[in-house]
Amino acid sequence: MIENWETAFQMVLKHEGGFVNNPKDPGGMTNLGVTKKVWEEFVGREVDEREMRALTPDVVKPLYKKNYWDKIKAIIFHQEWTMLLTIWRSILVRVVPLNTFSKLLGFMPMV
Repeated sequence: MIENWETAFQMVLKHEGGFVNNPKDPGGMTNLGVTKKVWEEFVGREVDEREMRALTPDVVKPLYKKNYWDKIKAIIFHQEWTMLLTIWRSILVRVVPLNTFSKLLGFMPMV
């Protein structure tokens, strides 16, 4: 999974430019795809233009991993886990008699 992270991060960098501060851009001051607001939230303090201009790929990499990659992995894990539980339940319902299944789950079936 780490190899995928490195590849994904490099792909992001290919599409995200350097420093911009276009007044028409609602994101405001941005460097390497990271807005000033997002960077301030990540570092836990206000930053100025000089600091935003100084951002490098190595500096923003932990932000991208924590704020985006790790969250996506959690979603993928959750989806895979849900699918596994659904498959397991389907097999269990077909193989185990209803009263045994009910006992496993801790309730009696309604008749």
